[in-house]
Amino acid sequence: MYKFFRFQRKYIVSEYLNNSVIDFVKKELLYKEEITPETSLQDDIKVYGDDIGDFLSKYSKEFSVDMSNYKWYFHTGEEAGCAPGAILFKPPNHRVKEIPITVALLSECAEKGKWIINYPECYIPDKRWDIIINRIFFLLIFLILVLLILL
Repeated sequence: MYKFFRFQRKYIVSEYLNNSVIDFVKKELLYKEEITPETSLQDDIKVYGDDIGDFLSKYSKEFSVDMSNYKWYFHTGEEAGCAPGAILFKPPNHRVKEIPITVALLSECAEKGKWIINYPECYIPDKRWDIIINRIFFLLIFLILVLLILL
């Protein structure tokens, strides 16, 4: 009898928490359509890049979720789009398979108080050579423009 009551209580708490997460997603992302536990931030709501980072920062504060295990490159790309450095060196998000962030995942993390994904092993270089190349490229473009203006 006690186990059944405990199971029922967990289900009610989870349903309440799931509805709270759904309400939070709708409010923060200004999403008007129906949201289910399977709704993905990336695929269904079309949230990417810094917007996911901003959302998860607010989410972690709202639901007291420890995000220290979170690795952005498994969930989204960068805002910059196509840059010359990415042609020569893959950015981190191109080195791994994307993992969707669903409402069910957000609810489960909120319930446990921490980001629960165990990421697969992957090699991400310490230095971001793609960014270094981008900076050099844009510095050269800037210098060429300055020279053209001065001449």
